[in-house]
Amino acid sequence: MMPMQKIDMDNGNFPLAKDALRVLAKTTLSGSHQALIYVVWMETYGWHDSGSQYQEKIKQRRIVAQISHKTFMAETWLDKTTVSRRLNELVDWGVIIRDKNTTPFTYAFNPKVTQWSRELFRDTTIARTVNSLQDSQQLANVPTNSLQDDQLGVDRTVNSLQAETLDTAGVGGSLNKVLNKSLKKDTSPNGDDEITEPDTQPEKIVANEQPKKKPKRKRKGTSPEAKSVAKYLKERLAAAGVDHVPRDWHLKNYATAERMIKSGVDPGELLACIDWLFADSYWCDKVTDLLVVERQYPKFRLQRSDPGGNTARGDPAGNKGATTSEADELAQYESVWSRSSAG
Repeated sequence: MMPMQKIDMDNGNFPLAKDALRVLAKTTLSGSHQALIYVVWMETYGWHDSGSQYQEKIKQRRIVAQISHKTFMAETWLDKTTVSRRLNELVDWGVIIRDKNTTPFTYAFNPKVTQWSRELFRDTTIARTVNSLQDSQQLANVPTNSLQDDQLGVDRTVNSLQAETLDTAGVGGSLNKVLNKSLKKDTSPNGDDEITEPDTQPEKIVANEQPKKKPKRKRKGTSPEAKSVAKYLKERLAAAGVDHVPRDWHLKNYATAERMIKSGVDPGELLACIDWLFADSYWCDKVTDLLVVERQYPKFRLQRSDPGGNTARGDPAGNKGATTSEADELAQYESVWSRSSAG
C-alpha cells in the first residue's frame, strides 16, 4: 500500500537546517527512530497558521508541540508498542525532549548535539581519521553563518492566535532556556503551544566549544576456552567438507561459547556435545554454528543422564549415550585446551 502517488512541494513544505540532516546521517538510528523524529519536525518546525499569507507561513515556526501516540502511529504506520519503545530510547539518548506534564505529552527536537549520547554516532574508519576538533565541528557545533548572537535565540513557540516570525531581531536568550520554559508552561489541553518570552540575559554561544569526551569502555577479551570451543567446531566443519564460513562467524561463535560457559556449562561438555551431534546421521549436516549446539545441549544432557534409557528427543538416529563415565569422556578434550594455550 502506497501512502501517496507523488511527493508535491506545494502540498506543504518547511525550512529545515541542513545540519540536522548532516548529523542524523552520521548516526546509527534505525528507520523507526528517524520516522518519529520526522513527525516531531512536522508538528514543530513544519507547523503554520493556515490563515496566514504564504510569505508569513514560511517564517512561522514553533519548537515544541503536543503530539499524541495516535498521531505518531498514523504518520509512521508503527504499532503502539514500537512507538512507545522508540520514543523512550530517543528521550534517553537526548535526541528528543519530552514533557509528561501535558496531555498529550509535549515533544521537541533537541538541537544541542553535545547533549546526545555519543554511542549514536558511527565508529568507522573515516570517523576515526578526523581529529577531535574536526569531529566536534562536524557533529556537535551548529555553524552561525551570517547570523549574530542576538538572532540565534529568536525561535519561540506560537499558537493559532499569535505567530512569532523568525526575522525578529534584538531578542536575547539561549535556545535551551526557551525550550525549558516552553515545556514547563505549555499545559494547554487543546494541544497548542503558548508564547514564551526568553530570558532578558543573553547567553553567549561558543562556536568552537568542544564536547567532553566520555572515557572509552574497555572491552573484555574472549576467554581461551570459548575460543577453543569455536575453533574445535570449525575444525569439525572443515573435516566434514565445509571450507568456507561467513566473515563474522568467529565473533558470533566466540560470543555464544562465552555466554554458555558463563552460564555454568563446562567447556569439555560443549566439545562432547559437538561430537555427539556430528556422530548422528540426522544432525551431522545441520551443525553450522554454536547456536545449534546451544539449542541441542539440553537434549544432550538429557541423554547423558540416562545412557541406558530411551533415546533422547531430537536424536532420530537412535544413538545411545556414551558407555564411559563423564569424567573420562571430558578428559579426552584436555589436549584442546593445551593446544590452545600453546598457540
